[in-house]
Amino acid sequence: MNRAVFRVFVMAAIAVFGLAGCLATKFYPAEGAGRYPPTTQIKVFRSSPPEATYEILGIVSAEGRNDNKLLANLKKKAMSVGADGLILRRVSEVTGTYASERREEFSTYKMRYEGIAIKLKKNN
Repeated sequence: MNRAVFRVFVMAAIAVFGLAGCLATKFYPAEGAGRYPPTTQIKVFRSSPPEATYEILGIVSAEGRNDNKLLANLKKKAMSVGADGLILRRVSEVTGTYASERREEFSTYKMRYEGIAIKLKKNN
């Protein structure tokens, strides 16, 4: 593969991932958590867990560059596993430095959001 083709391939890959906005949204189920049908609404708890009784379904994480898309993807993933609550646990920056073919360096910047997907229990 000659250098020009390689450069075009690398630039295309960077463009695809850059336009994606959110590179990855993952769900890590809690051991022993129940399985529930998807929900259509979710409440986000930012500062503290809810006062109500709840079951922890698992951890949801997302990485990307756009805050609004990250939160939307977290909520969507949590709702897909039956959560009706999301305790926003951590927001952090993820940066990296990479070397190009010409030994030039460039940096990347992403955010990582994590939350605990929960199922609120009904009070009797």
